[in-house]
Amino acid sequence: SQPRKKTDLLRYGVLLRQEAESVEVSEPAVKKPADTEPVEAIEPEESAEEEISAAAPAVAEDATAEISVEKESEPSQVVKEKESVPEPETMKVAPPEELRIAGRRRPIGHPTKTACDILINESAFRDMQRHALTSLNREVAGMMIGPRPEQKEDGRWIVHVSDAIIAKHTEMRGASVTYTPESWRYIHDVLAEKYPNEGAVIVGWYHTHPGFGIFLSGMDLFIHQNFFVQPWHIALVLDPVAHSSGFFTWDRDHTAVQKYDFPWPEWAPHSW
Repeated sequence: SQPRKKTDLLRYGVLLRQEAESVEVSEPAVKKPADTEPVEAIEPEESAEEEISAAAPAVAEDATAEISVEKESEPSQVVKEKESVPEPETMKVAPPEELRIAGRRRPIGHPTKTACDILINESAFRDMQRHALTSLNREVAGMMIGPRPEQKEDGRWIVHVSDAIIAKHTEMRGASVTYTPESWRYIHDVLAEKYPNEGAVIVGWYHTHPGFGIFLSGMDLFIHQNFFVQPWHIALVLDPVAHSSGFFTWDRDHTAVQKYDFPWPEWAPHSW
């Protein structure tokens, strides 16, 4: 080969230099598509996430809607339960009955010959009436209970009948009722049970005359004069057939038993 001239070498060097520059310039051109490729690859992933994120609120809204519907349905059930409860008007409690007392207190120094005045609670009187109506062909009896009688300045007594005890284990002798030892034992046991602090005493006795009037027979007088000897002891006779009744008391001298003029209230005859 022939030796190259200087000009040829210079040209060759320029060509080499131009090739080098073209290589250096072409490198960024090759890298640019590489830089844009990740962007193109990421775009579908970002769109998928956007779709998922966009769908998520819709699911949440549906869930909250279901929950809100369930919450709204609860009060309706409660209202139905309240409607089934009776109204207050049907559950009113009856007020306590008024305590009515029959009888009177005569003024001190009154000329009456009776040893006492009598007061009686309506409830006690009705209890004795109910007992009397249990037998219209034979006598029944019991005891009248009340606080220990109070003696007034003129020597007379105030007897207040507040309760009654039915006499059990009694016997019939002819037309009269007789108290047996078992009867007295039962009466005292009931009295001690109902009034353990001796807050009440036997103030008298009652029995019935079904169909034959208000009076004390010979046996009745014997019972009163031998077993009810206190001047404040009283007796009550009830006729459940005639719907009548009457009290008997000792006189002031404590020598005889007589009928007592009791001021019967209007409700007494209508309570049989």
